[in-house]
Amino acid sequence: MNKIKIFVVAILGLFASTSTYAQLLTRENVDARLIQGTRPVAGNFGFTVGAGLIEIQEMIDDDVDLRGLPLMNFNYYFTDNIEFTLGTQIYNLKKKSEGKLLEGTGNEVYNESENFLRFMPGANYHLDQSNFWDTYGGANIILGNKSEKHEIRDRLNESGDYSAESMKMSSFVWGFDLHFGIRKFIADLPLAISVEAGILGEKDSNTQYEYKTESSIGGVVTSQEFYTREADSEGVFSELEQSEWEIGANLRFGLTYFFRR
Repeated sequence: MNKIKIFVVAILGLFASTSTYAQLLTRENVDARLIQGTRPVAGNFGFTVGAGLIEIQEMIDDDVDLRGLPLMNFNYYFTDNIEFTLGTQIYNLKKKSEGKLLEGTGNEVYNESENFLRFMPGANYHLDQSNFWDTYGGANIILGNKSEKHEIRDRLNESGDYSAESMKMSSFVWGFDLHFGIRKFIADLPLAISVEAGILGEKDSNTQYEYKTESSIGGVVTSQEFYTREADSEGVFSELEQSEWEIGANLRFGLTYFFRR
């Protein structure tokens, strides 16, 4: 929660009007002001780190694991008004534990993995030529994949009987992001802060979970395959196809560093 408060205070501070103060120096008043930036032009590159309301809510909620870094965006000004962007969001988790018990019964294999990959190519058109404020509109295409895998194997007795279970889910993700933004340049071009508001739509296909179980009792091996709606769902299906579609408003804050040519 403290990190979020610091983040919000920093954003508000950056957007605050340029402050002016006077100090006594050899009987003369000296004004100190925040340097206003120069807007990017054709050929300039930039790198943006942004966080939307969804990511901020995950940071606040202690029960939700933050899925990777906030959206990272690579910016390239093709012309003074047209900016191409490539956003990416990556998360990967792998746990592997495999062994053989010396005696007794229990778990011998426990493997799990979780992957989240998203690319967002897009473009922005900048409307304002001011060096102070920059307004723009844009669109992005969302393409990605998310997957989960889980595998366990338990030893039931010392004669070699066992039970095993594996679970997997792999979903293709696609969608769109339409937005309108305001950007403020500071510090003689290197830095800019922005706020974007827009509509985000996303579809996840094949979100069903596939299970395979196998057991060996007295040398007799039995196996079963089935599907569930969720990873811990009680209802099982012999066949199942499932997808999710979500659309809604989003608000994102961003900090961009521009590289000079």
